[in-house]
Formats: sequence, structure tokens, C-alpha cells
Amino acid sequence: MTDTIFTVVVSSITGLFTFFLGIAKQKRESDSIGLTNVEKSLTIYTTIINDLKGQIEELLTKVDELEAKVEELREENQELKDMLRNKK
Repeated sequence: MTDTIFTVVVSSITGLFTFFLGIAKQKRESDSIGLTNVEKSLTIYTTIINDLKGQIEELLTKVDELEAKVEELREENQELKDMLRNKK
């Protein structure tokens, strides 16, 4: 009888100990997976941001070129208007 009680108590303690160790291990693995996912997301967002920065630079360059072209066309338009006024 004593042996049976001892076996039950030891088995229960072992089971509880294993249960709590399993919970702790699962939490660590879950945290590790979460961290890995955050790192992957960060890498993706960094890539996207760098791509967008490049596109912004290209667009700013294009805007500068178009502004210069507009100014050139304004000057040409003014010259043509002046020529028309002088002919009248």
C-alpha cells in the first residue's frame, strides 16, 4: 500500500514537473517564432522603404526636368508673343 501511494505521489510530481517544463519550453519557442517573424517583417519593410526611396528620387529628378522644360517653354512662348506684337 505504501509503495502504491509512493508511486502515485512520485508519478504525480513528475507529471506536474514535466507539464510546467513543457509550458515554459512552449513559451520560449513561441517567443522565438514571434521574434523570427518580426525580423522577417522588418527585412521586408526595409526593402520596401529602400525601393520607395529610389522611386521618390527618380520622381524628384523627373519633376526637376519637367520644371526646367516648362520654364524653357514659357520663355519661348514669351519670345513668340513678343515677335507677334512687333509684327503688328
